[in-house]
Amino acid sequence: MKTNIYTITLGLMSAGAMQAQITLTQANNAPASGDVQSSKYLDSIATLDKGSGASKTWNYSTSVQNSTNTAVTVVTYTTASSIPGASMFTSAGANVAATDSSEFYKSTSTSLEMMGNMAADGTTMFFSNTMKVMQFPFTYGNSFTDNFSGTLSIPSAGGTLNITGNISTSADGYGTVILPSTPSNLSFSNVLRVKSTNTMYISGTLFSIPITGTVTTTQYLYFKSGTKSSFFQIMYQHTDIPAFGSPSDSYDISYDATLPVNVQEINNQQPAIFIFPNPTKDILNVQMNKSDYKKVQIVDLQGKLIIEKNISSTTDIESIDIKQLPTGTYILNLVGSESGLSDISYKFIKE
Repeated sequence: MKTNIYTITLGLMSAGAMQAQITLTQANNAPASGDVQSSKYLDSIATLDKGSGASKTWNYSTSVQNSTNTAVTVVTYTTASSIPGASMFTSAGANVAATDSSEFYKSTSTSLEMMGNMAADGTTMFFSNTMKVMQFPFTYGNSFTDNFSGTLSIPSAGGTLNITGNISTSADGYGTVILPSTPSNLSFSNVLRVKSTNTMYISGTLFSIPITGTVTTTQYLYFKSGTKSSFFQIMYQHTDIPAFGSPSDSYDISYDATLPVNVQEINNQQPAIFIFPNPTKDILNVQMNKSDYKKVQIVDLQGKLIIEKNISSTTDIESIDIKQLPTGTYILNLVGSESGLSDISYKFIKE
């Protein structure tokens, strides 16, 4: 979730030994209709430097490398009112939305607030007390905290969860970021680092089972002048929902896909598979690093085979026309490995 929505503008400080400082404002931080953000994901091969402070150097040139998933994730923003079914959010003040995830935001000259999101399957998160994700103006040394609350309605699970929580955000560092590339590393000076910790508490009932738990997400976002999104991000998430099993931890590292970052690719016995867009209305794309499987199948939730086609060995992306499928949830299967790999299955939603 993953969402990275921060953008930047350049604020000048006094001349001399001090670096010019970046200041985040509504004009160059809040997403606006027509904005497009693209990113690629990385893996860590060492402990990442997350230290804070003035005139820092965050050198990631030897601590990150490509994951096997080399797909580009693209987020496009539009006016909130143009999203079907957005009346709940627009009446609450939402004026911009991400089309891929239908996340809704309220942007003003003093803050950027998240209103919630809705999915194609009817799942809806709505913050009656909105989550402030940025205040304006915002520069090194600034910080804020915010409390939020709302509901998460999941019709397919027959229940609604109550959500409360708090978010704490600080511009806790500035300096230089170094990312790997060839023939020489990429170095970005005058970078502002923003750290955000979001603690979300949930409670309610799903499938007639009482649900309680906590999800804590910490993000480190790095901003440089001249772009409309953070160009490098590190995210850690700790999930503790006993009804869903033992506590779990995950992390994401990503960078602006328009940058000429060139990092070593990880070798892996399992292929990288990425399906997009999901949900989709007409075309489902399947991207893989190499031709490990011979066939792609689409089956319904009862296991009935709907579509089957051979995978082309001449391209890394297989496009499947699903316009004729009724709306609903389906399973995509990759089968027929000649190298002993297990079959792989992914769920997707046809809108």
